[in-house]
Amino acid sequence: MSCGSYKQGGFGGEQGTHALELISYNFVPFRFLATCTRDAEKRWSKMGVVYVEGTVTGPTGKQATVNFLVDSGAMYTLVPRKVWRAIGLKPMDSIKCFLADGTGVERKVSECGISLPQGQRSTPVLLGEKDDEALLGAVTLEELRLVLNPFTRQLQPMRMMLA
Repeated sequence: MSCGSYKQGGFGGEQGTHALELISYNFVPFRFLATCTRDAEKRWSKMGVVYVEGTVTGPTGKQATVNFLVDSGAMYTLVPRKVWRAIGLKPMDSIKCFLADGTGVERKVSECGISLPQGQRSTPVLLGEKDDEALLGAVTLEELRLVLNPFTRQLQPMRMMLA
């Protein structure tokens, strides 16, 4: 993988399309950044990373506040292990997920209430393992009828279509 300016089909280099996949999942591996020039690193540091504070609620009503990384490239919301155990979530089943680099990982699935400043809903969640970071995924965003505005880096109401 190489750093370079954006071209149709990806960044410069043979594996340019992989760079686009990584961008779409908001994941930039350290080994990739380590190969970039200082100018390219500065461009990457301006990439929009958005966090939102939310409250998750378990089946018994226990709650915890979580700082979620908004990741519209992730299908499901991920709740860190320490949090889901504290609010009493139980696994309902499991699913194989793929990281941006193509690595497959197995995660258990549950359901919980989630409350953001823009609203609250019940949503399926992945139960994180050690060192997993809290992610707010596309399913939860859609259930809350929210989209991430990439220019303002804010969550805003989704334009609903009935067509």
